Amino acid sequence: MKLHDRKKFEIIGFYLNSKQDEKLNEIKNYFDKFFDISQMSTESIIKLTEVQKVDIAIDLAGYTYANRYQIFNQRCAPIQVSYLGFAGSTGLNNMDYLIADKTVIPDSCRKFYSEKIIYMPNTFMPGDDTHKISKKNLKRKDFDIPNNAIVYCCFNKSYKITPDIFDIWIDIIKEVENSILWLNISNDQTKLNIVNYAKKKGLDSNRIFFTNRSKKYEDYLKKHSLADIFLDTHPFSAHSTGYASLISGVPIVTYKSETFANNVCSSLLLEADLQDLITKNLSDYKNLAIELGRNKKRLTIIKNNLKKSFIKKKIFNSRLYVLDLEKAFHKIYHLKKDNRSCGDLNLD
Repeated sequence: MKLHDRKKFEIIGFYLNSKQDEKLNEIKNYFDKFFDISQMSTESIIKLTEVQKVDIAIDLAGYTYANRYQIFNQRCAPIQVSYLGFAGSTGLNNMDYLIADKTVIPDSCRKFYSEKIIYMPNTFMPGDDTHKISKKNLKRKDFDIPNNAIVYCCFNKSYKITPDIFDIWIDIIKEVENSILWLNISNDQTKLNIVNYAKKKGLDSNRIFFTNRSKKYEDYLKKHSLADIFLDTHPFSAHSTGYASLISGVPIVTYKSETFANNVCSSLLLEADLQDLITKNLSDYKNLAIELGRNKKRLTIIKNNLKKSFIKKKIFNSRLYVLDLEKAFHKIYHLKKDNRSCGDLNLD
């Protein structure tokens, strides 16, 4: 938001959530105008967007919690774009575009999307290359993690962990000597369910560790950096958590299939030039995770290359990403203004 060219774009925020906190106050400053519409009716919101002369309305919610898809279904702007919040098609006749890339929506699956697709040249997932990892001297012992263990982590939300993927994780931990599984779970019942399930599958509970959510993002990144390998979930992969893993210097093992929600990590890994960590089936996923856990030399090379790429800003360059996004907005604006029709938009 901070990087948009204000000579070419006016950025207006419409806030649907009722939550008020410091983060919201910070975000407000990035907009030219900001409206709290959480208590307004759909009709009033549409009227407000008309008064503000909005050219392009961007939906950041999709069908997530407390969404207001009716606003877009009834059309609140001449051009409407689905972006980030929902990893899939809205199916709405009035949603004109969806921002994606060729990895999250492969050609074989294009037919399942009602929107015209704006294909970003690299990953569709934006990153903030100003994020810094905490300088606190945090160590594994601060989280009760064995210092010499091979640490496989997954900091995705627990609802993404299915029995099928957890069975594979159990096999990985069993196969790799001195390895542990580190999960970002604070709910006691969820912890108990996971430990009991693992025991039934023959994995000792002392090889599963839990951590709570960090209050500060920079501390979260530092904690993340203490792991060795991130194990992705399936069929709903890591999204922002996957990005956090990579900027923390922790490589991800993922399984690419057909759905947008599942292929986000694959998109991130391609951006990071780590396509060798993208597998085609769950058997390959398990074997690769085991091989990395056993091959310290290969793992070290991967992690060093990842860190160097971030230092040189070869990957997840925020300014270049915004320029591509603005290019797309200019294109669809002028197509509409000139009353020209078009199909998908490829920014390559």
